[in-house]
Amino acid sequence: MGRPKAWLPFAGEIMLPRVVRLLRQVVSPIVVVAAPEQDIPPLPDEVRIIRDEEKGRGPLQGLAAGLTALAGTADAAYLTSCDVPFLQPAFVRRLITKPARLTYNRDALVILSMIGGVVGTELLAEAFEFAAHGDQPGAFVAAALAVPLRALFAPDVLQVAFAILWWAHIALVAAFLVYLPFSKHLHIATSFPNIWFRKLSPRGELPKMDLEDETATFGLKTLQDLGWKDVLDGFTCTECGRCQEACPAYNTGKPLNPKTMIMGIRDLAEAAEQTIDIIPNSPIVRETHGLPAPIPAGAAMAAPLVDGIMPYEAVWDCVTCGACVEACPVLIEHVDKIVGIRRNLVLEESRFPQVTQSQTAS
Repeated sequence: MGRPKAWLPFAGEIMLPRVVRLLRQVVSPIVVVAAPEQDIPPLPDEVRIIRDEEKGRGPLQGLAAGLTALAGTADAAYLTSCDVPFLQPAFVRRLITKPARLTYNRDALVILSMIGGVVGTELLAEAFEFAAHGDQPGAFVAAALAVPLRALFAPDVLQVAFAILWWAHIALVAAFLVYLPFSKHLHIATSFPNIWFRKLSPRGELPKMDLEDETATFGLKTLQDLGWKDVLDGFTCTECGRCQEACPAYNTGKPLNPKTMIMGIRDLAEAAEQTIDIIPNSPIVRETHGLPAPIPAGAAMAAPLVDGIMPYEAVWDCVTCGACVEACPVLIEHVDKIVGIRRNLVLEESRFPQVTQSQTAS
């Protein structure tokens, strides 16, 4: 390249300062390890520069020098070279700093890996296709990758590699579509209808109750008391934790967590649908062959929401400020569900905190 990697230009910046700028958004402190005589671009004052005095011992010795400098100041470290211009702070934040509001599980890594595989195999397939058969206008990234491939491989090899990558892309797309309905990432399909059918009445307005109806049930007690939009909210949750981060009750150490409440609705709904076939028999088929109608699992449908999706104490921690609803990127309604549970506890079970009994006494 004609110059040290740390000094390479990229997108109007120098490589090493760019990487440091990206990392400063998510980690601290930052340590840069360099050779004793190595010239380094100007960096912010808080960045520590460590000189690796052990010559001829390879990059592992440099990593050891950096980790030694961090001893006692950090519980975990993110190691990277200086020539990673496409470094994403979000990647480092999710795997290293791990904000408390995020949910960390294998499902998220699987689905993100599949998305990366779908995009990567298509890009590489196009690059090998262009190298074998010529470029297409507009696909400048694949065309740029095709230049060295065309010089390195014979046409037959390029054609075979294109076929392998293209079918790998198709297989990953198919696997992604099969996996998606069973993943939390189903929200990419449910977010649009959930936002479309959002609550349009004023924030805080509650559904009316007919207190004179002796057959009516009041509030929300079990899964079957929830409306279809309430269940859709559960399957739309992205587990981003913005509601949790905005909740004043959660931030003051109380047991209320609006995110886990919505996730609990989804878990109950998934348990209830275990007895229903993915493609149920039509009414005509059931009538012809005397087959039973699909019935949700009774235990899950009758499971109480209190101590199921949220503890009893958390029901009364909510101050109904609506901060969780305002923070939600897919417009989930948390407060209405909590107030519905409160209604049921008060009107049907006469369960409410001691401090409120004097206010409700007549």
